[in-house]
Amino acid sequence: MASKIVFSVVVLLALVQLGLCLQCYKCSTEEHGDACLHPTDDTNVEECSENQVCASHFVVDTTEKTQSYDRGCAGPTDCLKSRAVLIGCITCPGDKCNTHTIPV
Repeated sequence: MASKIVFSVVVLLALVQLGLCLQCYKCSTEEHGDACLHPTDDTNVEECSENQVCASHFVVDTTEKTQSYDRGCAGPTDCLKSRAVLIGCITCPGDKCNTHTIPV
């Protein structure tokens, strides 16, 4: 009887832990085209590791009037790291919150 209770508690804790994972949209305009500009498709969602946030990295070509995005989980300070062609980066701590866009 006690083993059934212990097993039930372990299963319950595992299910609660699964529900606590942060989910972010994962896509790039290179791979997913315009669908990554305004993501809504739950098939392109990833679960982040502990201490990660959602991020939107973007590059704008004002001559061509194009924009490209790379969205997904990131470390909380990844936007502070230098990238040669990175124009912007925004992080956020909520589920599927990385839908930030910028005007061209």
